[in-house]
Amino acid sequence: MNGPLIFAFGSLMWRPEVDVRARHVALLRGWHRAYCMMSTKGRGSEAQPGVMLGLLPGGETWGYALELDPADGDALARMDEREGEGRANRRVMLPIALGDSAQQASPRAPFRHAWVYVPCVSFNNYVGRLPHARLVELIATGVGERGSSLDYLQCMVRCLTQMGHEEAACTHLLAEAEALAAPGAVRTPA
Repeated sequence: MNGPLIFAFGSLMWRPEVDVRARHVALLRGWHRAYCMMSTKGRGSEAQPGVMLGLLPGGETWGYALELDPADGDALARMDEREGEGRANRRVMLPIALGDSAQQASPRAPFRHAWVYVPCVSFNNYVGRLPHARLVELIATGVGERGSSLDYLQCMVRCLTQMGHEEAACTHLLAEAEALAAPGAVRTPA
């Protein structure tokens, strides 16, 4: 590996929008995946806001280490633009454990430093932790330019399953949001 590494924990796992030379299962310690960013454009709109993932301190997060093509000198700048570097997120260098599957990316696995996007808490769309019922509602109903918040969660759960790691909280959240989004579902205000 000789290209820059990006730690992908949300939509970068399935839709990086830059050429990726290699992809490895990775474990980031000290941060956990959380729905903490309101979306009124990508996965929601002003009329139907949604939510997107960010990283919050504590715990650990499974994802992919994406090795960017070193010949593509603009890849990191395009990634920064996509992730809202300096606005919604800031890019920081953190150590990650690498493996070919979730079982191999253990604390004793080889580690590398990777660029990681973490939320800017001063950004107007940063919402921190939402009440659970409100979170489920936003995932079930949010639709924007890039699709729905529900599609986003479905893709994320699918990626985690493919890498050999399932997060029970995400699987339960998906079941709740799918039930709420189902035709004829009774929606109570959150």
